[in-house]
Parts: sequence; structure tokens; C-alpha cells
Amino acid sequence: MKSGFTTRLIASKHVSVENAQPIVKFIRPAAKNYPADGWDRYLYVNDKPTFYLGVVCETCDFMFRRIPADFSKIDARAISDHLNRGLLEIGETEIYAVTKLIPSGNYRALLLELYPALIQPGTDDDHFAHKSYDDWGDEEFGARPIEHYQTEIIKVDESKSIFEFVVPMFDRTKLDNLRVEYYRNKIRDGEKPTALAVSILDTKWRYDFDDYDDLVEYPFCCAHFLLDGHHKIYAASLERSPITLLTFLSEVESIAIDESFTTLIENYA
Repeated sequence: MKSGFTTRLIASKHVSVENAQPIVKFIRPAAKNYPADGWDRYLYVNDKPTFYLGVVCETCDFMFRRIPADFSKIDARAISDHLNRGLLEIGETEIYAVTKLIPSGNYRALLLELYPALIQPGTDDDHFAHKSYDDWGDEEFGARPIEHYQTEIIKVDESKSIFEFVVPMFDRTKLDNLRVEYYRNKIRDGEKPTALAVSILDTKWRYDFDDYDDLVEYPFCCAHFLLDGHHKIYAASLERSPITLLTFLSEVESIAIDESFTTLIENYA
């Protein structure tokens, strides 16, 4: 996918969240062996499993697989007016409202301007079409690509790239066409309404099976799971125009070291 437009960082903040009753949860069911807090990683919304995010192994592929369910819309009314107008900064109102939705932990709150391109599974632009995500030969571990959005690939250096995904919680066929057209008109008028997401960053390694002492670094993969703004993102993709995204990037649930977060943020335009 070549749009020529790289994601731009508008603002960032470190945020620490204490929330005993989050609407959004990362769940790792208990496992008998490894690790103590569970091997599989899930994203739950309103106590329903919504995505399987693969295993926490540092040498397994990055993936996300939607779990079919009746999706309950997340209530973002506390900041909906702010989001619809389009954010220019990350204010205390936005931070307070979002921390009532997401689980306890440390986050990098990022306000981004990005160009979402709608990706159909299996097409040339689909990152997953060019990777083997079923190495284990087990359906539980294999990726099941879905329609999603990608941004321009960010080249860090000759050997390292960052892939960025915006992942809808539900199928595009459930969108309201009148609402999509409403946002298309706003975007045509030069507005940049803001979508809302929670994110993970995975920076993994893979054994070179011809040389077991050698590790091959995967591309950085950052996935933004939409909590609000499905109509906005789709409208922006149709208009091939930028939109803004407020996302809370989880340091706890990402498989990444501090340096990886710094690399991601520094390589936004």
C-alpha cells in the first residue's frame, strides 16, 4: 500500500490507570504451565471475548482474530462532542473519560493523524497475506484475517519496519450509511473528527530454523482496536483523507520493551 502519507503524532502523554470495573479488558486465562498469568491473550468488551490476540510468546507471530459475538456499543458520550469536533490535544477531559473504560495499567496516550486504507483479506496490500501465521498447524493459533485498515508502512531503517493496523470491533455491513455520509461531508469540509481506540504494540523475534542460535526480528506491529469511531474511519478511507485517532497504547499488554515504544513514537512524522 503506497499512499505517501505517514502517520503523524500530534501529542502524547504517559497515563496511569486505576480502574476496578473496566468496560474493556485484556484477559489471559490461567494456564497450567507457562506463564503463570496465562498463555493466550484476549480482548474483552462488556465481559464478552471480542478478539483473540495470540500467545504471549516473544517468538510467535503477531495476529488478531475476531471472535463472533453480538457487539455491545461502548458508551463514549462523555467525550463524544469533543471527538466529533476533532481533538487538537489530549486534554484532562478526554483522559478522565477514557480511563473509565480501560483496565488498570500504564499507557501511552497518543493523538495521531492518519490515513486509513481499507484492506480486504488476501489482497496484495494485506500484510497477513504475505506472512505465515499458521506455523503451529493449530486452528487456535492461526490468524484469521478480517477486513481492517492499514496505514502507510513506516520504515525505521533498512532492516526494520512498523506496520500499523486499525481494527474494527464489528463488521462494516453493520454501519449506518447515513452516518457514514455525515462524516464524509465533514471530512470534505476539511474537518478531522477523532476516533477512539486501545492499542497494543508487539515487537517479536523468530528463530531462524537453519541456525537456532540466530534470531530474526519481525516488523513492529501496532494494532489500534476501535472503541468508538467506526463510521469516521470508514468515511475517511472512502475520502482517502486524514482523520485523527486518540488511542491508549497499553504498556502492560504489549509484547515490547521501553525502547520499542520510543522507536514507535519517534518514527511517527
